[in-house]
Amino acid sequence: MLVIGKDSLAKPGADRFVKAIIGAFYGEMEALQSPATQDEALAQVGKELYNVDSADMETAFKQTKCYATADEWVAVFASKLFGNVEKVLEINKKRNFITEKPTFGFDDPKAQLNFDRSYMAAVKDAK
Repeated sequence: MLVIGKDSLAKPGADRFVKAIIGAFYGEMEALQSPATQDEALAQVGKELYNVDSADMETAFKQTKCYATADEWVAVFASKLFGNVEKVLEINKKRNFITEKPTFGFDDPKAQLNFDRSYMAAVKDAK
């Protein structure tokens, strides 16, 4: 998940920046899933990001639920998984990770914690 502050999103060109980051992520996911490029991509990601060999990276990749396409992320945002936000915020408040629960919403620019699906949809539609 990509988290960007509203102040950054208000800057000129921010929408292009966010779409570029999301596009790059999905480009990498395609390389990690394609049989033609997977071995090389796993080796490179393992070495450059995590200092592990390709075998360890392959194990981690297989054991991690990756939402590898924009379609999958758009579906997750619309699913019951995000229905637990209120519960997660309450738990975090009880454990003193946060002092106050932020307002949250979906595609709600007034919410302090806004799950904005427009960027994902834009990347999805651009393919």
